[in-house]
Amino acid sequence: MKSFTLPLKYTIAYPPGEDTYLLIKIIELDKGNSFLDVGTGSGVIAIHAYKNGATMVTATDMSRAVLAEAKKNGEASSSKIDFVNTDLYTGICHKYNVIAFNPPYLPYDGWNEKNGYDQYAIGGKRGCETIERFLLCLQNDKLYDRAYFIYSSLSELDIEKFKNIEVEILDSLSFDWETIYAAMVTRRLH
Repeated sequence: MKSFTLPLKYTIAYPPGEDTYLLIKIIELDKGNSFLDVGTGSGVIAIHAYKNGATMVTATDMSRAVLAEAKKNGEASSSKIDFVNTDLYTGICHKYNVIAFNPPYLPYDGWNEKNGYDQYAIGGKRGCETIERFLLCLQNDKLYDRAYFIYSSLSELDIEKFKNIEVEILDSLSFDWETIYAAMVTRRLH
């Protein structure tokens, strides 16, 4: 997707960072596609999708406060986005061409909490529990064409254990302490 400079506010939500822009970079979106942004945070990915020609954009988040902030950002950027309070995409029944998820992906080890990382960054004890729930939904779902997500080398994610889906790493970003992977999911054809 083409990147935009947007006047976003994120006092509550996870602020867009390198991982957010890495995810935006790999998303293939055709004009007229429908788009679902799971765990929207500030709303930046949903806004980018709308600005890049998605005609039906839905953004979900489990936090009502974060969702309210994302909605304000959507309105400030003149984006038409449907904001839904739910966990992952529970209760969403529409078929989407594209799904994107920038999940919490850091493992909980006590250090992160002491150093300012919160529930928006920690993906469980192993760092991948939220991602695994997302992939399990995709594995059992036929309501999408392709999905994109981010994960970290610090997590213990084993993508091989998921059946009926193909996961392809499209890009990565390396730091001294970790590598962030940007991946695409498609359904495996039998």
